[in-house]
Amino acid sequence: MRKLVAIITLHYSFIYGGLLQCFALQQALRKLGMDTIVVDYRPKRARLFQIALNVLKPKSQIRNAELLENQFTFFERITKMFVKASNVFIIGRRNLKFIKKHMSTTRAYYTPEDLEKTPPKADAFVCGSDQIWNTSMPFEKKEIRPYFLTFAPDDTSIIAYAPSMGGITIGDDYKEDVQHFLSRFSALSAREQLVVDECRACGCQGAIPLVLDPALLLDKDDYYAVMGVKENDKPPYLCSFFRQAKKHEVLQKIKQFNTPLNRPWVDMSFDYSSLPDKYEFNRGPINWLNRINHAQHVITDSFHATAYSLIFHTDFHSVALSMGKEGSNNRLSELLGKVGLQDRLVSSEDIINNPEATFTSAPIDWEKVDRELAEQRERSLDFLREALK
Repeated sequence: MRKLVAIITLHYSFIYGGLLQCFALQQALRKLGMDTIVVDYRPKRARLFQIALNVLKPKSQIRNAELLENQFTFFERITKMFVKASNVFIIGRRNLKFIKKHMSTTRAYYTPEDLEKTPPKADAFVCGSDQIWNTSMPFEKKEIRPYFLTFAPDDTSIIAYAPSMGGITIGDDYKEDVQHFLSRFSALSAREQLVVDECRACGCQGAIPLVLDPALLLDKDDYYAVMGVKENDKPPYLCSFFRQAKKHEVLQKIKQFNTPLNRPWVDMSFDYSSLPDKYEFNRGPINWLNRINHAQHVITDSFHATAYSLIFHTDFHSVALSMGKEGSNNRLSELLGKVGLQDRLVSSEDIINNPEATFTSAPIDWEKVDRELAEQRERSLDFLREALK
């Protein structure tokens, strides 16, 4: 009889990476012979209306203007603000369409109390991956509880697969609760070393292996089956995807680098800019994957866009986060370190000072990358096999 595994993660979002890593974990577990169901947990501050409202708040706009050195006009800032807010709803709807087509979910749960009172029935519960244990995220304190599987019955397997804290240590007001939450787990793993260190600080004694993000548990053929792709050709276009707003000068330097190459620049960033030749952030997860797959070159600050560049053998450079988000860069540095591509992590200052030198790197040895990922993929799957025995 096949085991039923319930997954909880940040799947309900306007972020493609969070959605796709959940899909990947579901598929990987199914390939291991499990039945799966995704817990459709929708805390208030993760709902689309609340996210759009936060984007429109004057305080948010003032902070963005200060971080970006007030380099955009009032009209440009207003345009960016409303493009962001509308994108939240458009992308959210398209992500929901993907969920309905490709994923099995429970009924919607809107509060931790509801989830803890009437949890879904399953043989095992898995939390992860993505930044589910980032205690600095804009949740009420109680809303983060389900991401530590507080709703899972004691007589089931309680497993953490590749959780991340987003480069943020556990907040002092969370530590006592987290110590209790972690004591219930039957198997722990982590995506980054910081999570291992924080679990140790909370008294965890057993093995806590580092495992791959779920996105990397699948290979390109697994994704091609969903994308409808048969060939991996590389038309000559540059693709950019930035989670964090970038200074205008950075974007100008990217354009300066790209223009002599006579190829279009397609931008899929959350923050709108008129500099790229084409802007298409809100086309949905399949288009997002296809754009990364078919691009000649990807420039991104996204962990998952970097991961999919590795999977699809797309030349890329990852831009380190700045403006108070530097702690999150360990995600990228650890991922690239696993495949020997640390030189592909660059800074905004590198781009401003010399874009041509920054984006001109030795060709990637894709056979080596594939070997490294295959070995780590098998170790990661071994963790799941053992945890789900």
